[in-house]
Amino acid sequence: MTRGTTLLGSLLVVAGLAGCGGADAATSASPSGSTAAPAPASAAAPEPASTAGLDGPAPSPTTTPPSTAAAPATNRPPVRLSDGRSVVAVDPVTGAERGSWPDAALSLDGHWTVAVAADAGSGGTNATWIGTTGEADRSGAVPAGLVPTVTSADGRWAVLAEPAPARAAGEIGPARTSSHFAVTDGAGWVKEVTLSGNFSPEAFGFIEGHPMTLQMIEYLPPDHPTSYRVRTLDLTTGAVGLPVNLRDKGTPVDETMAGTSRTQVYAPGEDLLFTLYQPVSTDGGAWEYGFVHTLATAWGGVWCIELPDVLGLEDHRGTLALSPDHRLLYVATGAGRIGTIRTSDLQALEVDRTASLGVAADEQPVMAAGSDRLWVGLGRRLLVVDPISLEVVARAELPAAVTALTLDSATHELVGADEGGHLRRWTLDAASQLTETASTPLPAGLGPVARIVL
Repeated sequence: MTRGTTLLGSLLVVAGLAGCGGADAATSASPSGSTAAPAPASAAAPEPASTAGLDGPAPSPTTTPPSTAAAPATNRPPVRLSDGRSVVAVDPVTGAERGSWPDAALSLDGHWTVAVAADAGSGGTNATWIGTTGEADRSGAVPAGLVPTVTSADGRWAVLAEPAPARAAGEIGPARTSSHFAVTDGAGWVKEVTLSGNFSPEAFGFIEGHPMTLQMIEYLPPDHPTSYRVRTLDLTTGAVGLPVNLRDKGTPVDETMAGTSRTQVYAPGEDLLFTLYQPVSTDGGAWEYGFVHTLATAWGGVWCIELPDVLGLEDHRGTLALSPDHRLLYVATGAGRIGTIRTSDLQALEVDRTASLGVAADEQPVMAAGSDRLWVGLGRRLLVVDPISLEVVARAELPAAVTALTLDSATHELVGADEGGHLRRWTLDAASQLTETASTPLPAGLGPVARIVL
């Protein structure tokens, strides 16, 4: 692979694929595309973490308790919306608020809202698991000042971390020289972790009874990040080790890369987390192309899929979506381009098709994938794309740019949130005519919606 000479120094030129366990890191390919865990391999730990348990009431809280829920207008479960910091549940018919949690996150599987709030009885802070209809399932004491960031695939476990500071110009991530977070199930099991350096938990790793490992992003240098690398944290020993090559399942990967993360999708059956990174100019130089970072979460396998220039990520934002069977990964960009990656063969992870969508947008694109249609939001345009031919088969002009999309399997409608503060629904008829079927206002105070769960 050859690229321009303005990459982040000679180290990052080599890391173009090897940084994620790419071609330069692979030495022997497995004959199978399975993501089965390899035999354990030891990796030297640069420094053990402090992994203290929680031995008493948490310190005084700094968070706001959730609001009381409004009476439902229908017996259908509420629609839950996340802006990345808070979660709001609204009635699917009227849009009336049925619950809100200011320091909360939706679980990876969408079944739970994990919320942190003050506990008036103990004077401490609790993390509460709230089900799809708004009922609290369990709640347990956690350290104050932490918010939910990552959950396990089944939503049972969550990582609570210190809120990240704002990213400064010339940086790819938040600057900090120490990292403090806690892992909990909300039912009494808590593991606190303090690491010297700048670490961001990315995904749960191996779980046997309780979480054994976490996959993390380490930003370098800690106080002014211009690159990153992947690390695996052993929650039992506190050791920080290396990931391994996704293809041969054994070669340690110790490389750095750069880019800004925009969107993620997760394939639960394969335990694969795909993260889209865009080109970035930092104080350390310029990383000139986009890539999809592929992480086998259970055992720390990594690989990077280089994205071709034709997708236009150099000057436009992008988004990802997985087909319902998880065998195809779609990449769409504001440049009005779309590409496909077959995920069924780990030995051939690459963009195999691209096509033009015919329109472009400066806004962040969003996408939802059904079995027979792709839905792409490009600013104030909604496109329906045939997943086989990648041709646009229908389109509609919208009153405001969409920020999130999802499919309602019960009604066969597309559901989206927009910058105008509305939750909208559309149907597509046999003549490929898009029709808006409902529009309800979103609750005041909710930021741009990044995720919708029905």
